[in-house]
Amino acid sequence: MIGYAAHTVYRRLRGLLLHGSISPGTRLVESDWATKLGANRAAIREAAMVLTHEGLLERGKKGGYFVPQYDAERLSQLQSVREIIELGALRDLEVKPPSKEALDKLESVCVQMEWLMESQYFMGFVEADHRFHLQLVELSGNPHLLRLYLSAPLPLALAPAPDIDPAILQEQQLETLNGHRDILKYLVAGDYAAARDSLVSQLPRRQSQSSQPQTHEADTDATDAAGTD
Repeated sequence: MIGYAAHTVYRRLRGLLLHGSISPGTRLVESDWATKLGANRAAIREAAMVLTHEGLLERGKKGGYFVPQYDAERLSQLQSVREIIELGALRDLEVKPPSKEALDKLESVCVQMEWLMESQYFMGFVEADHRFHLQLVELSGNPHLLRLYLSAPLPLALAPAPDIDPAILQEQQLETLNGHRDILKYLVAGDYAAARDSLVSQLPRRQSQSSQPQTHEADTDATDAAGTD
């Protein structure tokens, strides 16, 4: 079990990694992240070790911690895991239907997503998208599914490219929002088969970020070998 400081760093880094906020292939320099997160380097190192165990970071051949490159095969494998967990949650909901209060929580997330989209808070939208899927798994009442979902390295969305046309991005996010509202509509109606079909059609089919895995050959200095700067 990691200490409090390392756990705080772990949670913040994990959120950034899951949402693609740190570019693939980036090396996590301990001194830089210690400054950014207001933590000591030992906490950064300890958190990085846990994130590496979870698959959200990788060790370079000559040391150091790196953000993985997700090729098409790896993304497909992660997508399969996410699909299994979320569909499992919907099957549990069919056995034990959610209350109106529980469904209202999903509606609240959709309302927030709409506001964030219209306000062009695009990364906030990504965070709200994450909350919708997490809420879906939580509503199942299955603690084992939730534990799997929280511990699996399941990147949900990439940070918007800096050069993307805001109008195009907003159009994509509107499609995501409408899809979430379709799932909610089917859950309210008790049509779980339609909810599952809608979920499968919406789960992201991300393009490969790189055709070749990162080998970190440039990581050659002595401090890298120690896993630091």
